[in-house]
Amino acid sequence: MVRVVEQLEAEDRLLEALDLLRSVDRAGADPDLEEHLLRLHCAAFAHLDSPRGRDEWLPPASDALAAPDTVPEVGADDLTPAVVSRALGDHGCLLVRGLVRPDQVRLLKQDMDRAFDARDAVVAGVPPESTRPWFMPFMSAVPRNAKYNRDGSVRTVDSPRTFNDVMEVFGDAGVGALVAEFFGERPAMSVNKCELRRIPGGPARTPDFHQDGSFLGEDIRTLNVWLALTDCGVDAPSLDVVPRRPAGVLPTGVNRAWQSWTVSKFTVAEVLDDPPVVRPVFEPGDALLFDHLLVHRTGTSEGMQEVRYAVENWFFAPSAYPQVGPGQKRAHLPLVY
Repeated sequence: MVRVVEQLEAEDRLLEALDLLRSVDRAGADPDLEEHLLRLHCAAFAHLDSPRGRDEWLPPASDALAAPDTVPEVGADDLTPAVVSRALGDHGCLLVRGLVRPDQVRLLKQDMDRAFDARDAVVAGVPPESTRPWFMPFMSAVPRNAKYNRDGSVRTVDSPRTFNDVMEVFGDAGVGALVAEFFGERPAMSVNKCELRRIPGGPARTPDFHQDGSFLGEDIRTLNVWLALTDCGVDAPSLDVVPRRPAGVLPTGVNRAWQSWTVSKFTVAEVLDDPPVVRPVFEPGDALLFDHLLVHRTGTSEGMQEVRYAVENWFFAPSAYPQVGPGQKRAHLPLVY
């Protein structure tokens, strides 16, 4: 098998090499294999065959999926590209119950703890070579102080074992096939938009809202899979979402906004006509699907003392991949799913 993969790479058939290597049983896989897979995910993007995607993006829904100003819900067995399109077009998001099995939730949660512990060891001065496979900075794409010291976040690509487990779990759950059909092309991901989130509870705060399109751009096609690995929304932070689809990116950094990239609650009220804010309650294995236009923020309240574990994985249609500036190119390296 390894020789076949090497031959495919020598012939510059990287997509075939990636798919073949992904199909290998990885039980007992070594760090070299997992890191090689990551590099193939990155290098193979340039070999996609002139991606085009769908002519029509989020076509108008024929009928409502849920009541206005609510977050629609479906079970994993009822999840289809048409349902995703209807939900995002009308409500901006879709809550999927039981997308991932309990045993897979436990696996990813254990992976995350190991990844964060290894990250902390590297920040403390331990050489990354000794923290493989749980933490190995991917191609040194982001300087240490810019990302590694963010207590609540680790890039998935910086934990090769976790990255490959996430890919396996998504494959088993049918996520890859769903997104490919939704886009009409094989999906891509971004180095900086695949993250492991471990957010502690604590004092309640009401941060500004944001839209990822404010820094990724509007003329893109995306689908974020925000996967909860713990209960969220009662004892641990959740997400606050505005279940209306705006026409575009709302003004940022104005109207008493806290940051240049955030949207103040006053702007949200003015532009979207005083919309409701919904805080979904997640069980482990539930996921929220949304794109770059959803208005959302971290949802916290007094009494939330538990830690929230979640995996955030943004998928992109390669035919409309974000255009980034020269200083962002390495941070937004594309990865083929």
